[in-house]
Parts: sequence; C-alpha cells; structure tokens
Amino acid sequence: MGNKHPNLQPSIPFSGLFKAALEACADRIYIYDGEGRYLYANPSGLEELGLSLEAVIGRSWRELGLPTGIMERFENDLQTVITSGNPQISLIIYSRDGGSRYYEYLLSPVKNTANTVQMVVATGRDITPLIEAEKQAQENQQRFRNLCEAAPDGIVLVNPEGAISLVNTQTEKIFGYPREALLGQPLEKLIPERYRRLQKHYRTTYRQSPSTREMGIGRELYGLRADGTEFPVEVALSPFVSQGGTQTIAIIRDITVRKRAEEKIRGLNRSLQHKLQELARANQELEAFSYSVSHDLRAPLRAMRGFSRVLWEDYGEVLDEDGKHYLSRIQGASQRMGLLLDGLLQLSRINRHELDRSKLNLSVLAAEIVNELRQEQPEREVNIDIQPNMIAAADSGLLRICLENLLSNAWKYTREQKYPHVKFTCLEKEGEQIFTISDNGAGFNPNYQSKLFHVFRRLHNEHEFEGLGIGLATVQRVVHRHGGTIWAEGEEGQGASFCFTLSPLNLKEKRR
Repeated sequence: MGNKHPNLQPSIPFSGLFKAALEACADRIYIYDGEGRYLYANPSGLEELGLSLEAVIGRSWRELGLPTGIMERFENDLQTVITSGNPQISLIIYSRDGGSRYYEYLLSPVKNTANTVQMVVATGRDITPLIEAEKQAQENQQRFRNLCEAAPDGIVLVNPEGAISLVNTQTEKIFGYPREALLGQPLEKLIPERYRRLQKHYRTTYRQSPSTREMGIGRELYGLRADGTEFPVEVALSPFVSQGGTQTIAIIRDITVRKRAEEKIRGLNRSLQHKLQELARANQELEAFSYSVSHDLRAPLRAMRGFSRVLWEDYGEVLDEDGKHYLSRIQGASQRMGLLLDGLLQLSRINRHELDRSKLNLSVLAAEIVNELRQEQPEREVNIDIQPNMIAAADSGLLRICLENLLSNAWKYTREQKYPHVKFTCLEKEGEQIFTISDNGAGFNPNYQSKLFHVFRRLHNEHEFEGLGIGLATVQRVVHRHGGTIWAEGEEGQGASFCFTLSPLNLKEKRR
C-alpha cells in the first residue's frame, strides 16, 4: 500500500540523542497527527503492533486492521485530546491466551504556535501486574471483611493514631453501638473511664514494640457498653502492617456468662467444701461413737456372760426347764452381742486404717480363705473355681476382710444346694478390672437390692441363714477406700453375683 499523504515523511526528524532515548525506552511510544494517523512508533510500540515502522507511518489504526473493540475507545480518547487540547489517560485491555493484559496510555497534546493540537504523543506501559495486585488486594480485603463478619468475637481494627477504622457486626452486638458511631473514634470509647488513662499509656508502649498477644493472658480487662454498663472481656492483639503504618487488630470476647458460671462454681465449691467438712466431722463423731459404744459395752457384756456361766454351773440343777431355757437364751444373746460388737469395731476401724496399697495376688488370697472355710466345715463339698493370677493394687489386710465376707457369704448361701458352685473371676472392660464372686445359692429379691449394703439390713431370716447384717456394709467400705464401686445382681433361688472394682492406682504408688 502506497503512502496516501506524500507530505508526511516516514519519520520525524528527531535529534540523535532524543531519538536514541525514545528507541531505548521500554514504554510504548506512539506519535499521532491531528487526524489520528501514526507519525512515529518506537521499537517497543512496534513490537506490540507486530509491524514495521514503514508499515505504520501515515496510517490510522483502522487502516492497519487493529482490533475494533480495543481501538475505538482509544480513538475516542485521542479525539478528546485533539479537540480539547488537554492530556488524557486511556486504558486499553487486550484479551490474549485466555487472559487479559492492561495498558495505560498518557495522551499528551503537542501544539503549534496557533495553539492548535498538531500532534499527540501516547506513552503507554503494561500495568497488568499492578491491576492484578490491586484486584488481589481488594479480594484479600473482602475476604478479611467476610472473615471478620463471620467471627464469633468482636473484631476492631485500630490505626496508628489509636482511632477505630473497622468493626464487625459482633462488635456492634457486644457494645451496643452502630458501627457508624465507632468508626474514627478513639479506642478508649469502648473502655471504662477509670481505665482510659492507663490504656493510652499501654497503647503507646505497644506501638513502640508491637507483638501478638494471646487472648486471656495478662490482667483482667473490662469493656464499656453504649448504655454505660461494664462487662468483663478477654482481648487478643495482633499488629498489622499496612501502607499507613502499623495498625492493631483487637479480637474482643465478652466473657460475662463465663465469669458468672465461674463465680457460681466457686460458690458451689465453697458450699461443697463446707458440707464435706461437716460430713467429715459427722463421720468422725459417728466412728468415735461407734468405737466407744462397742468398746464400752464389752464390760457389761463380759459381766453378763460371766454371771450367766456361774448361774448355770452353780444353780443349773435347781432350775426348771423354763429357767434353763431363759438362761440359754441369755447366753446366746450375749454371744451374738459380742459378735455384733466385733463387727462394729471392724467396720469403724476400716476408715481409720492407713491404706497401704501394693501389688496383690487376689487369686492366692482367695485360695487361702477357701482353705480356711474347708477346714472349718470339712463335711461340705463345694465346687470353687478361682481364676488364676488376678492382680490388683490393694491393701492386703482390707482386701482379706472384703474377700472373707464375700466368699463366706457364697459358702453359706449355697449350703441348701445339691451341687454348690462358687466362682471368683476378673474381667477387664474399657481398661477397668471388674472382680466378680458368684454362686448358685439362695440369691435375693432384686427389689431389695438397695438394702444389701446397709448396716443391720438382712434379706434372709436368721433361722434360714445366720448373720449379723454387717459384712456387706464392711465390704462396701473397703471397696470405697480403694476408690472403687460395688454392686450385686441376683434372683431368688438362682444365685447371686457380687461385682466390685478397684481404682487403677500405679502399683508403685501408695496412698492413704
């Protein structure tokens, strides 16, 4: 295509130094005449167009076949500069390879002596990284705002001067202010009057050496609501560096409900401690009373036994049958009274006994007790199965009392069975040992299960099975001293099972 404007030269006669500067410039530089035709393009501009200088000079963008959608806006800006004579910024967006590139052009008019625009110099550069950075900053800012709005705590952004520059919805709810009433206000607006002076000093100190401060660390803090009420808060601080300087993000948590709950718990603990002390005193008094009664009753009991024996030996021949019967009942009652006193003394001593826990083989201990039962009643044939190597951390003296009572009960309540059977086993469940002594004896009515471990409570008639009603209460106290629990399962005529646990104390430890 020939040059349609022969009066225009293919280039502008620049000075050598100026031309060298234009051609070395990384920015795209184009010079247009008053009708929008190219007069010059530097190497960067030609590279963008993909054309040579000879192909560009004297032609408009339409003649060069440049994209219409992009260049129409640029042409409008160019014509505005030519018409107005004022500089103009023009933004061109190229879509290439599925993405967009942004170019910013400064359109500067060059006027002649008649003050008419003779040429327009367009200086452009790729501002895509800047645009993308701005977009990313806006997205980050929006993401930050979204996170702030979704936060369960109040969030306040404080600028370097101590003024509030951002609050979230939760802050409005906590303090009772609309955010418009807080933005631009000093942070001290949210702090009780008596703390504001100290807060300003603290803010100055923090600004000199900003650092992250975790929530709940440091002194007790209080906030001030719009209605003038104060409330306890926890505050976390984090410095935030921006172009305007170091800002501070304050995360504020209203802990009013928690403080009330803590105070209530402290009150309950004080009340519980008081009741425990009262209970401990009552138990001590009760144990002292039981021990005193059991001990002091032995003297008249010994006198009753002694005089009844003398009466029988010296006057037995002159007593009729009724007299002998009454005397026999006195002796039997005094003997039973002695056994009751022994049981009560043993029961009272358990709580005073210093607990000495060590590794104990319950299987061996149970076998010793069974051998004693067989020696006492060699005529009985009872099938007794003891699981081997049942190990626990226990006080040997107290566990002997516990197993003696449970095994002797099983021995006693199976005597009416043709084939009496007793088992002592251990099962581990969820890391806890459950020891069980079961039998196929008389059993019990499960409706009265709650009475089993009460002192002097018996579910069987004394004429059926002898007993004092103290043994199971003693067993329960031994188990409780070891931090365990005990319970019973059974049915009338179908046997019974007594299960107990002991706290899993380290075998090397000892405790009272």
